[in-house]
Amino acid sequence: LQFLYFIGNKKDSSMLRRTWVVQGVFDVLGGGEQAMEYHKKKVVGFNAKDVFATVRDVAKYSEFLPYVTESKVTKVNKEGEDFEAKLKVGFSMYSEEYTSKVRAVPHEEVTSEALDSSTFSLLTSSWKLTPLDSSSCSIDFELRYIVTNPILRVAISNSISEAGDLQVQALEARCASLFPRVPSPQPVSAPPGPVDAEVVALFAAARRLASRSGMTATEIQASYELSKTKDL
Repeated sequence: LQFLYFIGNKKDSSMLRRTWVVQGVFDVLGGGEQAMEYHKKKVVGFNAKDVFATVRDVAKYSEFLPYVTESKVTKVNKEGEDFEAKLKVGFSMYSEEYTSKVRAVPHEEVTSEALDSSTFSLLTSSWKLTPLDSSSCSIDFELRYIVTNPILRVAISNSISEAGDLQVQALEARCASLFPRVPSPQPVSAPPGPVDAEVVALFAAARRLASRSGMTATEIQASYELSKTKDL
């Protein structure tokens, strides 16, 4: 559709129109049959377990992934890690429904393959997760596809990078809403210089209070100084 738009729109430069015409003719002659790829790698502030749970929850894709208007799990194997889902995607005047076969390796990878798409003769995706520490991981997202319709092939190939970036951003936003990050209380340090057993016990109690109440070290110290002033 974008192919037809750029040919017919007189406001676009002649160079841009010629580029789309040449690319469209090349695709019609079969030059676009090879698989195309999109790849994105990014470090996110969520652990691999939580990101895996979000990616694997295909039934909720319509709630947060761009262009996915319907999503439903239709078949699950005995182990529960491999399943099939019916997805409906669409934008503007384009809409398609297809079955996706999903394979999951707990906390490591989620892959999917479109089984009956009328637009794609090949459509696979892979989310690989590498734990970095208890609160972050590396995401390696990859798409491979072949578009059967030569006109749609041009339009999709020129927008796949933006669409892929939106998928990753949407996943991050979903993780942020499901697993909000709470900063850890700062440890309370003892004052410099000699200390006696009473002071050590006081700061031990302060650390316990900080962990239970969420108070910062500065707040504990201020409370301690205020109590000393009142005693005087």
